[in-house]
Amino acid sequence: MLGGGGSPLEGQVLLDSRPIPATLAGDDVGPNGRLVVRDHRLYRLVELDERAGGRLTVRLAPRTRADAFTFG
Repeated sequence: MLGGGGSPLEGQVLLDSRPIPATLAGDDVGPNGRLVVRDHRLYRLVELDERAGGRLTVRLAPRTRADAFTFG
């Protein structure tokens, strides 16, 4: 769960230190791995199949609230 208190807070989703490709990005991630957090909710960041591997990095703006991450 991520939240921004209603104001847009920008972040970025990286896979192996590079912006996640559009083909692997979740519904809430835009071009170049851009993530905009507004409301407090579950954000879909990646769409990887079970064979995919790599290091996922989520860079969040200051004041972004991160409560939990769900994988699966």
